[in-house]
Order: sequence, then C-alpha cells, then structure tokens
Amino acid sequence: MLSVAAFAADTGRATGYLGEALSQQEKTFSEKMPKDVFELYQNNIKDQKKAGITKKALKVGDKIPAFNILLNGKSTPISSVFAKGPIVLKFYRGGWCPYCMIELKHYDQLDADFEQANSQILAFSPDTAEVTSQTVSKNELSFDVLSDKNHEISRKFGLVYKVDQKIIDGLKKGGIDLSIYQGNGNNELVIPATYVVDKTGNIAFSFVDVDYRKRAEPSEVLKAVKALK
Repeated sequence: MLSVAAFAADTGRATGYLGEALSQQEKTFSEKMPKDVFELYQNNIKDQKKAGITKKALKVGDKIPAFNILLNGKSTPISSVFAKGPIVLKFYRGGWCPYCMIELKHYDQLDADFEQANSQILAFSPDTAEVTSQTVSKNELSFDVLSDKNHEISRKFGLVYKVDQKIIDGLKKGGIDLSIYQGNGNNELVIPATYVVDKTGNIAFSFVDVDYRKRAEPSEVLKAVKALK
C-alpha cells in the first residue's frame, strides 16, 4: 500500500496561498485514500476537538519557556536567539506529513522576507536528526529545521498528545511507522502550531489547531512579525 505521504499533491516549489495548496492536498487525499481510512482520520480530528487538547497550549501573552537548540553545531539558549529579533517557531508533525511539507515549502518562499524583517524561522518536529536532515535536503529548505527529540520542546508549549492506537495502526497500514520516524515507541504527536515571539520572549501571535489541515498563512505571520517593529 502507498504511504500517507504518497498522497501528497505534487507541488514542486510553493506558489499561491498556503490555504489553497492545503485544500488541494485534502481533495487529493480524500479521492485516493480508502474511505475507511479517510473517515478514521476525520473522526479522530472531531474527537480531539471535543477533548479540547489545545486548551493547555501556550497562547498570546504567555512567555515561552527556556530551552536550548542546536544551531551550527552549538547548543544555544533560545533567549539569545529572540534577543536579536522576533522569531517564528513552527511545530510540525513530521517529514511523513504531506500537509506539513506543503506548509514548510510556503514558508521557505518567504524566508528572505522574514530575514529582511530581522526575523528567524525555526521549525521543530519529533523526527530524529537523521530524518530531519533528509526533510531539509529533499524539500530544499533554507531556514533552520530542528529535531525535537521526544517532544522535549513542544511538550513545554503544551502541544503534545497521545495518539489513539487506531491511528497508529492506520498510519502503519499506510507505511508510516512513528517509532521509526521519531526513534521511540511513545506514540505521541505534536499539534501543528505557529508562534511569533518578540525580543522579550513573549508570544505576540499564535495559531494552534488540532485539525492538521489548517495552518497559519505565512503572509499573515510575516505581518505579525513586521508589526513588532
């Protein structure tokens, strides 16, 4: 059986609005994915919304937690990064997720604009360092994409949840084994999220949604960054 990622639209270089590209991906997914699998994912989104799993996520006005990231081979406090200018923190599910890859490509198209606004994009997923490196290479991403081992950083943001066994089994049937991508058997995922953090470490913009088909439009995030100036 084809993997879930195999149902991604062939976008090449990102063009147009992210929302439009994600809608096209969903259309492709719904047409090609077996009906029972498609319904499984849709029902899971509904269950997550009912459970209110985003309530614990950090929001606008909150100060981000302290943590270190690996930049240019050196362990770097996040505080020393946002002190230089606003940062965009992106949390995505993994290199296996076609929606995430479409999103990252669209942000990459505006990377120069973010840099011109004295801002830096940092993307995190629970994928291993090796898988993350492959994601960067395959998608020709120019901003920093980092491995958040065992969800250590995203957990501080309240974005981690346990994945239902039915979803784990469904992903495996589609060729996606989270334990291989993440290097552990925790069966956890991160809620896709985007944060803009100002020079004091406060969250000035946030977009958190359990519906992985919905993401913040990069141009709107760029506006939020520019508004901080």
